[in-house]
Amino acid sequence: MGNLLNADTLVGNILGSMLLLGITGVTLLQFVPWGMKKLLLKQLELDNTVSVLKSSS
Repeated sequence: MGNLLNADTLVGNILGSMLLLGITGVTLLQFVPWGMKKLLLKQLELDNTVSVLKSSS
């Protein structure tokens, strides 16, 4: 029983850390200049296109 409780606490800590990092990332994204955001969006678009092309062949 103690092992289960320790694992539950560990999972809770990991999920809490991931949530905190996600919120921090979204907050910091507000301070990124618009030109950089456009570049990041284009990079994501290219990455998605490459993955679609790889999966279709």
